[in-house]
Amino acid sequence: MKLTDMDWSDDRRIHSLMTHLGRKGSGGRLTRLAYLAEKVNYYLVHVETRRSALEAAVASYARLSSEYARLEEIIRTREIRLRALKRSLDAAAREAVKKDPQIDRAALNDETNKALRAFEREHDDAFARITEVRKSVTGKRTAMRRQEDRMDHYRRQVDALLTQADLVLAA
Repeated sequence: MKLTDMDWSDDRRIHSLMTHLGRKGSGGRLTRLAYLAEKVNYYLVHVETRRSALEAAVASYARLSSEYARLEEIIRTREIRLRALKRSLDAAAREAVKKDPQIDRAALNDETNKALRAFEREHDDAFARITEVRKSVTGKRTAMRRQEDRMDHYRRQVDALLTQADLVLAA
């Protein structure tokens, strides 16, 4: 169920049934239609709380999804930049060795490895964050499905009560 499909509670039959809320028969008890209206009202109250929870979950899901996409892009570009950095550092090391064959290769390799490790650490941090966001997105999606299922259950209950009300009115 999408957020736009949640307007089933704005049904003409529901509104006409709500006019019977609180009506009592000659014996002082609720009429059958008043009883059905109270039950429908009970479900509608629950639908509204579920609707607000679902809207909050959808907003949070959208925010997390955009964060996930942003982190994926960061990781992708960092991987490209990491490969380019490795190529440029290797080229610089070869160039330095050509210019000065007596250069301390161990020191040169240490400096290269430090730069690569720092960049890879940033990449790993982004990867750890994207894992957390992925878990959150999955959790929100599950929560949304749970809310949608519960709202669908309420809709079916209200439909059954409206069918009973139609039968009472037809009699």
